[in-house]
Parts: sequence; C-alpha cells; structure tokens
Amino acid sequence: MNQTVQIQFADKMVSFDTFLSAIRNVVQEEISKAVGKRPFITQAKAFDTFGRRNVERWVKEGKVKVFGRGKNGKITRYEYRLSELEACACKVQDYLHPT
Repeated sequence: MNQTVQIQFADKMVSFDTFLSAIRNVVQEEISKAVGKRPFITQAKAFDTFGRRNVERWVKEGKVKVFGRGKNGKITRYEYRLSELEACACKVQDYLHPT
C-alpha cells in the first residue's frame, strides 16, 4: 500500500517527495555558496563519483539537467548540479521501477 501525500499551493499541487527534493536542493546550494563550494561538478567527476550509466540514465529521465560551459558560443565542458546528482543517488534502485 503506497500512499502519495500531496501538497496544495495556490498555483499548483505537488507530491511531498517533490517538495522535499526542491527544498533540499535550495538548502544545499545556499550552504555551498556560504562555504565557497561550487554547486556544479564536471561531467568527468560526475561519471567517476556516481557512475556513468547512472548519470546518463538520470539525464535521459529528466531528473538531472546538463549545463554546457564554454566561451564564444563553443561548449568546452559539461557540468551537472551536484544537489540533483546527490538527490538521485539517494533513491534506492530507481532503475527497477521508473517513476
């Protein structure tokens, strides 16, 4: 029996898990700014830390957004938001039962 708790706002309704995830991301970013830690990591570091297939799956499912960095309109490297990667990594076996 899996019940989903919904939170009603003035403009939309979201699940409690989505609400907590959004709050967690904002808090992590603010803490990162306060201690001088970058909220983004490079693609190579993300693949090394979280596993290449995991990161690629999360991007494909839309759970993690890719940011292209570079100069003069040329993308020289890709980065990921660390808080999004950590939130996805906390979910147990999300590839068995996609949501």
